[in-house]
Amino acid sequence: MTTTETTQVVRADGLDAAGPYWDGLPHNLFSSANWLRTGEVLGGTPARYSVVQREGLPSSAQVTWRSSGEMWVYNDPVALLRLGAAELEGHIEENAAAEVAELAAVVEQAAQELYPARISVLPSGYRPGLVVGSAHDVPLLFDDLEKDGDPTTAVMHVGEEDDRTVALLRERGYVGMAAAGDSVLEIDPAWGGLQDYAAVERRRGKRVRQEVDAFRASGATIREVDVAALGARHAELHSAHLRRYGHEATEDSSRRLISAIQQWPAGQPLALEIVRNGTVDGFLVAYEWGGELFASMLGISPDTPYGYFNLIYYEPIRRAVEVGLSRIHFGPGTYQAKRQRGCTVRPLTSYVRVPERWEATVARLASLLDTAYRREMGAVGG
Repeated sequence: MTTTETTQVVRADGLDAAGPYWDGLPHNLFSSANWLRTGEVLGGTPARYSVVQREGLPSSAQVTWRSSGEMWVYNDPVALLRLGAAELEGHIEENAAAEVAELAAVVEQAAQELYPARISVLPSGYRPGLVVGSAHDVPLLFDDLEKDGDPTTAVMHVGEEDDRTVALLRERGYVGMAAAGDSVLEIDPAWGGLQDYAAVERRRGKRVRQEVDAFRASGATIREVDVAALGARHAELHSAHLRRYGHEATEDSSRRLISAIQQWPAGQPLALEIVRNGTVDGFLVAYEWGGELFASMLGISPDTPYGYFNLIYYEPIRRAVEVGLSRIHFGPGTYQAKRQRGCTVRPLTSYVRVPERWEATVARLASLLDTAYRREMGAVGG
């Protein structure tokens, strides 16, 4: 006698509705319930949770959002294409930059035909919205992603080691561009402290000593605090830091993020502060999950000498070595500085599928941008 396995995809809008299906899935930090709860609160709209059930039990799932252009640019493929080479100065050749500008202008004009977009992504984590317990579920999740007929569908920030997912997306007509990378430092279990990390490479050792000594000479120190201690000063530092990098940010939005982190802590939070002359001059919130540390929320005054490098790199490395963690994820951006400090940059490719009439334009634009972003990461020559 044979039996046929019962398989279905259950949809739920918002984590409250998805809760009964969410437990028991093989979560990472960014798909954990508290992390997603924070993302929904800050995003102002619930995500869609699609759960593959086999014989009534959750097997795999996908988190998706519907965007009409209001999402964070690195989580919205249409917005990324419209952005063109605006953040790639020095990493794109002149001829390519001119072609990118022309193609991005075409996409800008076509935006009304490309939105709304249904996007598979985990908030604030640079990860696809996939929570995979069985590889056999992935085609079902992609079917669900495309089911409603949105003009654009996308799966963001796929790691290059995920060969099966990449192959499935390409078979379905998706094109990719690696607009972000995860900067990862592998912690050698033989290291006994920061001095061993610094000694791996001569220039690194000189740099670490110089930056740690200058930081200490300024009178600054770093201390660990409870996330409950984060408040108005931290919101001020966070929003100012984002604005220095050209992002729209307000102290109110930073306060809401801090409040959400305090209400729904994910993983094992680590909060560090720089204190100088009795004033908090910087802070970092990172999360431990599965023996790894993930740097997340940051706010820092530019006035403390080498405060950034001591807070972001050296203190987390010191603590990771002490407790025996295997790696630290420093996330995207400032790739050269991260490579200089021992990180490997892992490109994360976002895959997008658009209406047929725009396929050639998007494919060419994505290819040009992919090359430039990879050059920025150091993943290609130039």
